[in-house]
Amino acid sequence: SQRKRVSFYFPKGTAEALYRYVSRADRNTVVNQFILQEYQPSANTEALKIRPRDTETFIIEMQQEAFDRLDQFVEEFGVKGVTRTALMREAVAQLIEKLSNTTSNEIMVENRLDAAIRDYRETFGHLQLREKLSEYITKG
Repeated sequence: SQRKRVSFYFPKGTAEALYRYVSRADRNTVVNQFILQEYQPSANTEALKIRPRDTETFIIEMQQEAFDRLDQFVEEFGVKGVTRTALMREAVAQLIEKLSNTTSNEIMVENRLDAAIRDYRETFGHLQLREKLSEYITKG
């Protein structure tokens, strides 16, 4: 089947969350299969129209059939702001949730926390990191 290389933007941390369960080499195949066989858009068009603030972009090589399926969903919704990219973000989030048995948002928040902790440790050192974490624990 024909393939298209398409760039999509996702909430930051999506790629890392996806790569916990799918190798980079298998990403395109897994995403295409999920869209063709399992993905069903949510009925919440307001949620679909929300654009993430902090984003990352990656290219997905899509089968023409998967591309057409997303476009078909966009046409069926017929709502301004519900785009192919919005549906792809939701499809990948659903895939991550299916593979992880947890929400993709929880995984992305955890990834951001890990990155922030690494940055803090590299900037201030282990001792200040330990003190800061202790502050948060005693406040909580």
